[in-house]
Amino acid sequence: MPVPDGAIVRATDLTELDGRAASAEELRALALLPYGSFTTLLSEDGRTTGLDRHLERLASDSTALFGRPPASADRLRDLLRRAARTAPRVVVRATVLAPGTSLAEPEADRPLSLLVTTRAAPPRGGGAPLRLSTVRFQRELPEIKHVGLTAALHHRRQARRSGLDDALFVSGSGHVLEGPTWNVGLCSAAGEVVWPSGPRLTGVTMSLLHEAVGASRHAPVPWTELRAHPAGWTAFVTSATAGVRPVASIDGVRLDTRPEQVDALQRAHDALPRDTV
Repeated sequence: MPVPDGAIVRATDLTELDGRAASAEELRALALLPYGSFTTLLSEDGRTTGLDRHLERLASDSTALFGRPPASADRLRDLLRRAARTAPRVVVRATVLAPGTSLAEPEADRPLSLLVTTRAAPPRGGGAPLRLSTVRFQRELPEIKHVGLTAALHHRRQARRSGLDDALFVSGSGHVLEGPTWNVGLCSAAGEVVWPSGPRLTGVTMSLLHEAVGASRHAPVPWTELRAHPAGWTAFVTSATAGVRPVASIDGVRLDTRPEQVDALQRAHDALPRDTV
């Protein structure tokens, strides 16, 4: 049932298609042909960071996949607002899909729908420093935040089954790219932040922090150089749900974890403007 205006209630996970409860048959059709784009944000008391950028990315990625944006920005915000009100602190995901898309005629223009779902927010504080393992892998259509997560999650699964925390994707030429659902950054001993460039997603949190911190640039980062000089760098990952989280090691190579640098980045993240959903 709709959530009353102004109300924040403690609710179970929400699954709505265009503002109404999605049927089992609709979800089955979407599960059998996962083609679409999405964005994920963390709502705290109905506010989030970078809302306009989330909406802009949803529109641009939808245009790349379907040739047009899903709906007006006001309509998108209205549907996200309904989901944000289900709990004081909740992760909201908006997925753009075209129900009825088929394997035989994927080029056919079909009406677009917005699937809005929620899940419990992770604990505040980001968690312990991550232990990563590299894998030579590049996501398909890496500049788009799309629903094709099978390969990315497979590499995460393999890393976790080996006793580590997550995978770090490295290009065929050996350059650091991104993780399955996050961007990676490096902070030098002098305090400069370097974001590995290459075929990867430009995350909303990464782009906001890039603008918020003083010395920050995008540049190629060869894994061999990082592995040869681990003491010179503090590594961290960023995402809309986790904020900033430090990296302890990559392929067993321990990096120089400077808590003061990670804390400064987290403070910069916490100071980002909050938008009302």
